[in-house]
Amino acid sequence: MADFTYDESDRHYYDEDGNQVSRDDLRQWILLAIAYAAGNIKRHSERLVAGKITREEWYEVVLDEIANEHTAFAAVAAGGFDQMGPGDWNRLAVILADQDDYLQNFAADIEAGLVSEAQLLARAALYAEAGFSTFENLLRQVEIDSGEPTEEVRRDVGDASECETCVWAASQGWQPIGTLPDIGDSECAVNCRCFFEYR
Repeated sequence: MADFTYDESDRHYYDEDGNQVSRDDLRQWILLAIAYAAGNIKRHSERLVAGKITREEWYEVVLDEIANEHTAFAAVAAGGFDQMGPGDWNRLAVILADQDDYLQNFAADIEAGLVSEAQLLARAALYAEAGFSTFENLLRQVEIDSGEPTEEVRRDVGDASECETCVWAASQGWQPIGTLPDIGDSECAVNCRCFFEYR
């Protein structure tokens, strides 16, 4: 985000020509970053399957990928690392602790022989996908903390991961901000690509 400046007054980024960067453009950047992280996690997992790294080494490198991704997304949502306050860091710490717990349980399942090679590769990729909900939910918190928008609407993108909760939440129209389910708090979980708009 080095080529952009952040305006705290409207909580948007602007390019060097003064043009506002849309939230949709930010989401496209997030999706590209998720694909990059997923590719890295897949490569680490393939090395584990091939016996080139130990389970402990795999856990450490995958945890680093997860932490770097979620931390970067939290910073983008907040307007940059310099904009992140104690509340932002605390919320990020909770997210990272949860992800660490999930990964530790996954590693234990691998150690116990409860996960096939195919399952390992497929399941590992989901850890990168979780970054989207981190971005959207922390961006929502920025809007709540600003005290300016009073209403939100949840947009169901209608993708392959569409679920009943997403359809229901989108059907509610404009609601008081903070009252609709979080992104990812649904049957489609980390695959959710819904987002909020505010007014």
